[in-house]
Amino acid sequence: MTQVTQILARLVAGVSLAWFALPTPLIGQDTPVADDGVPVRRAEPAGPETTTEGEAPDLATPPAKKPEPVDPVNTAPANPKAETPDDPDSGESEPPPKPEPPKREPGDDLFDYAGVLYAKKFWDLAGDKYQTYLNTYATGQHAEASLYRRTECYLKQGMKEPALSGYKELIKKYPRSSYVGPSAYRVASLAYNDQRYGYAAPYFLISATNAEQHKLKVASLYYRARCLELDSQVKSARRAYEDVVAIRGDNASWHKALLALGRMEAAAKNKSEALKWFATLAEEPKLEEIVGAMKAGKRDPEWKAAQQTDLIEALGEATVKAGLLYSEAGETEKAILLYNRMLKFDSAAEWKALARYGLIRLHYDAEQYEEVIKAFNATTSVSLPETTRPKMLIMVAKSYHAMEQFSNAFDSYRLIEQAFPDSMEAEEAGYQKLRCQFVLGDPSLPGYADRFIDDQRQRDADSPFINMANFLKSEILFKQGKYADAADAYRAMGAKLEHIPEKYHAMIHYKHGWAESEAGNPTQAIAPLSEFMLDQADSPYFANALAKRAMSYKAIEDYTNCLKDFDRIIKEFPDSEPAELSYQQKGLISGQRRDDDAMIATFEEMLMKFPNTSAKAQALFWIGFGKYRKKEYEACIEPLSKARSMDEESYFENGSRAIIHAQYRNAQSVTSAAKNEYLPKLVDEINLYLKKKPEGIIPTEILFWLGMKMFDQEDYGNAAKFLSLASTPDKPEDSQLILWERLAVAREEIGQYDLALDAAEKQFALSKSPAAEAKALLTKSRALAGKQLYDEARVAAREGSNRQKEGRVGAMLMLQLGDIEFAENNFPEAAALFIVPATTFDDPQITPMALWKTVRAIDGELEKMGANATSSERGKGLVAKKTELETEISKRFPEFRPEKA
Repeated sequence: MTQVTQILARLVAGVSLAWFALPTPLIGQDTPVADDGVPVRRAEPAGPETTTEGEAPDLATPPAKKPEPVDPVNTAPANPKAETPDDPDSGESEPPPKPEPPKREPGDDLFDYAGVLYAKKFWDLAGDKYQTYLNTYATGQHAEASLYRRTECYLKQGMKEPALSGYKELIKKYPRSSYVGPSAYRVASLAYNDQRYGYAAPYFLISATNAEQHKLKVASLYYRARCLELDSQVKSARRAYEDVVAIRGDNASWHKALLALGRMEAAAKNKSEALKWFATLAEEPKLEEIVGAMKAGKRDPEWKAAQQTDLIEALGEATVKAGLLYSEAGETEKAILLYNRMLKFDSAAEWKALARYGLIRLHYDAEQYEEVIKAFNATTSVSLPETTRPKMLIMVAKSYHAMEQFSNAFDSYRLIEQAFPDSMEAEEAGYQKLRCQFVLGDPSLPGYADRFIDDQRQRDADSPFINMANFLKSEILFKQGKYADAADAYRAMGAKLEHIPEKYHAMIHYKHGWAESEAGNPTQAIAPLSEFMLDQADSPYFANALAKRAMSYKAIEDYTNCLKDFDRIIKEFPDSEPAELSYQQKGLISGQRRDDDAMIATFEEMLMKFPNTSAKAQALFWIGFGKYRKKEYEACIEPLSKARSMDEESYFENGSRAIIHAQYRNAQSVTSAAKNEYLPKLVDEINLYLKKKPEGIIPTEILFWLGMKMFDQEDYGNAAKFLSLASTPDKPEDSQLILWERLAVAREEIGQYDLALDAAEKQFALSKSPAAEAKALLTKSRALAGKQLYDEARVAAREGSNRQKEGRVGAMLMLQLGDIEFAENNFPEAAALFIVPATTFDDPQITPMALWKTVRAIDGELEKMGANATSSERGKGLVAKKTELETEISKRFPEFRPEKA
């Protein structure tokens, strides 16, 4: 007993005659006949290509609803549309005629004539002849065949009701006839096409039970199972499909039954059972051989083109779904094997695309990113549904991303944005694209981020990517040092940081506070820095955050909280850089508050703790300046000098001014000029300062005092220099008369005759008495004489002498007149002028000077007289006078030294 016979015996065991009383189905298809007029042995209704009321849906390919690639296992709808039953036989459509009887009967000619018309497709004429035969020879040997063909003629003419009645009449009247199988198949298929599945199922069973051809039996069993499935008789349908699957060998419905079983089990969430059926089909070697032959252009003659396409589609669906179920079960190697085999197919493009998707998904989930890229580049197939393509592309883009091929990842993300702008993946792609730009250091990222954020707000104001984009924007702005813009971006994220991974929260608060501080927003910096410190006591940035918050408090003059933070840093992080900063800032704040003792102590402690601090120069400066403000002038000089030498740019000006003033005070404190060691130090400091800052300003008080001291020490060069700096040449009256007097003398002494004349003129102009004017005229005369303008010098000296004949100035004017005559070799006149103060003015300086000058004039005259000068009475008198004067000088003024004159 064959497999089909065994199955049928089990199925018909409970069939009753009630089946034959079912409602009459609609008839909509015809049965072709052979060209020679002999009825062909087609044991089923015609396929879709011969329908007369529109083509029936073809479910040999996947259902009209395309599978969703994310879960392609459960793609078959619970109640798919009916397909038109296939033509199971490529030969005749009805049983062969019975053997020719030994004798011809009277109706044989009529039956043969009807057959000729039937073969010529004269359906109306043939039907009439067959009806005539039935009317005339109701019990004739051709009655069964005539009834069947008359009914076929009705069907060919679109007369469904008469045709359906005829088929049912034949089944009832001739239950053992070889035409019962084909007739029952016609009734069943017409009802099936009208979606009357409950009505069609019993007739398919009758067809299977009575069919004499194997392919008709198999097709009937398959479509009966299909009817049961479509009529929601799931359990019965499952058993019916299993019966079809059990028939091996010549079974064109085997793959469809397996596919149906897999779909049903998948829909019922029975994944292991679904995998069993899908894998049975996908891994069937014979089917792969058929596909391979078809690929080579060698079609199996038993398979029509439509059936071959159907097979490939079924094999594709089963392969993809089995692959997915294998992957879910952890059998990835089997899944990969199936997917790769599917990718070799030249057809079934949709399932091929799904296989590629499945393969990419497997590699992506296994973090095999290089394999993802290989699978993506292995084929150019893009026949995935529009809803699935972005899902695949996002995996490809993320694989590039994971492999740190950021440029390729960027291009892939941008493709998703451009090609699928309304997809959920486009949102993520937009954000991930920003991440690539961030890693690549693209300075244009902030602009891209702004556009992305604007788009997201229009699409979904609550999108998590808004905050994430702001995060990337703020980070790159922070990195670029654009703190004001970074602060705006951090602020835009809000305090709660929704959608930002928690691991970033602390650093966002930290950088936000830092950016606000650097942007000059100290008030806004305090809150995020405080937020950072709530649970980050162990963070390496904790001390930095404390320091930044302290600086923010300082900026808003909240010194209480500021110093509290600095003290905490010094106590808890004594060796850290923030501790160094804390000492520095505490010292500066103390100085700002003019608490010099605290400032000095803080900076000294800082230098002990951090001897190599970068703020050493600053600390030394403020230590020195604090001592300066405390009037510790001696002690302040060393730290100020060190600070100035370490950081000249910062501390030269203020350091030098403080040192100059300290040296001035030190010099003032010494009463004896001879012992005043600070004077040369003060001179050196002022010279150093003016050398590096010629335009620098030194207090006039110091310059005047120092100039006068230098004059008293007969250091006329420095006297002239400092008195000049202290003077007000544009407004002479703003300077003291004595300044001009000493300045004129000092300039004359060092040979600056023109400048001496200028000072003497200003001195004369400011003089209020003849004696004062005489002093100015004396200096003027000396300057003019220095320029060898003796006549003008003589006039000036005489004018002075006219104003002051007595006293020291008068004596000096007389000496000046003598010097002029001496310079012109008028020695007798010079001696006569010199002797006057020598004999009339008693002064420890002027008197010996006058005597000595007289001696010099006598020497000049003797030299002028020549070698015989001493032989003359005049000469002898001059020599005697000279001796007398020299004796007087030595006796009265033994300390006098002519070289100092």
